[in-house]
Amino acid sequence: MPVLEINARQLSVQSGELLLDALLAQGVAVPHSCRAGSCHACLVQCTAGELDDPAPELLNPQHYAQGWRLACQCRIVGDAQLALFDPRHAAIPATVERCTVLAGDVLHLELSPQQGLRFQPGQHVQLYVGGVVRPYSLACLPGTGLLALHIDISHAGAMSQQLRQIGVGDSVHVGMVHGGALGYRSEWQGQPLILLASGTGLAPLWSALLAAEQAQHGDPVQLLFVGDDCYWQAELAALAARWPVFTWAQVPRPQWPQALADMQLVSRRAHALVCGSDHFVQAVSKRLFLAGLPRRQLHCEAFLQPKTPE
Repeated sequence: MPVLEINARQLSVQSGELLLDALLAQGVAVPHSCRAGSCHACLVQCTAGELDDPAPELLNPQHYAQGWRLACQCRIVGDAQLALFDPRHAAIPATVERCTVLAGDVLHLELSPQQGLRFQPGQHVQLYVGGVVRPYSLACLPGTGLLALHIDISHAGAMSQQLRQIGVGDSVHVGMVHGGALGYRSEWQGQPLILLASGTGLAPLWSALLAAEQAQHGDPVQLLFVGDDCYWQAELAALAARWPVFTWAQVPRPQWPQALADMQLVSRRAHALVCGSDHFVQAVSKRLFLAGLPRRQLHCEAFLQPKTPE
């Protein structure tokens, strides 16, 4: 039987077993959430030996070269030495500069990291608070020295409980940056943009909007926000006032099915950015495809719910 060495323990495990399941079964407290390779909560570092990783592309090549792996994706093929991601040593301390609860129980969190964090609009960052880790989309541009997050704390999850207790001046940690399907690209100049968000799916789209404004995108930019409470209404109104090509509208949830059915393309040359729940993203993607939008011009990201209780 293969032997895993981790946290000064030696664990006998089954060959072919999923690494995350093997560690949890042996009582190793591995943070995890989506089990799909999206949240990056289950990072482990393989310092010796090998793991069977069917999806190395899910990690940044630099991090992968350093031995980082996703425990929910790897299977055991032999002896290996592992180390859990420890935010006290591997993540960056950050101070809470703003902590405001907005409409719909959305927390607007602004953090000041102790050292620079390189990222692009539309990417995610790992947030560590009180032993709980979750990935969140960055709702800001790089270069300001601050990280902005929009977090739904309406649910009774472990992270929501932690975030309801923090305040300005508190210390948290931020980890690896990953993702990036919803960033603005300079080659989109000369093409209309359509953005559709449900709830805090607005967060990465807000960073894309700021990047498009900064790039002086000159073609029409339309945002449709689906939800009963638009927590970012004042900021969207201000953006529309200073950027003539930008318009936005809110659709309450009861009206959304009809609005989706009536949706038409402004142009088949448009690029569409969609973010929200998996059901929302699938429904919008199907409607836009049927309306004639080429698949290569559809950029989507779905928020996955934890597959195990928080």
